[in-house]
Amino acid sequence: TLGLAGAIDYKEPGGRTVGNQLDALAPEGVDFFFDNVGGRVLDEVLARIRPRGRVIICGAVSQYDSGKLNVGRVDGPGNYLKLAERGAQMAGFNV
Repeated sequence: TLGLAGAIDYKEPGGRTVGNQLDALAPEGVDFFFDNVGGRVLDEVLARIRPRGRVIICGAVSQYDSGKLNVGRVDGPGNYLKLAERGAQMAGFNV
């Protein structure tokens, strides 16, 4: 069973950035992240991924209106090397 430790609001209410929210919810880093947004949210999580952490990719809402999805280059995570540095994993999941 997976437990939910918390959730973030990408709209950044009250000026609390995604990074600030993650730091408050997971001060020691993120163990598991189910992602259906991608973009800067995924980048913020990858910057905070714990050793042997796991990321499941199930979508990329941040890319859907870009006009690039399935026809060109989408914007990928800039912090993807954190996966290798920390022995973490990222895998795709289709529903």
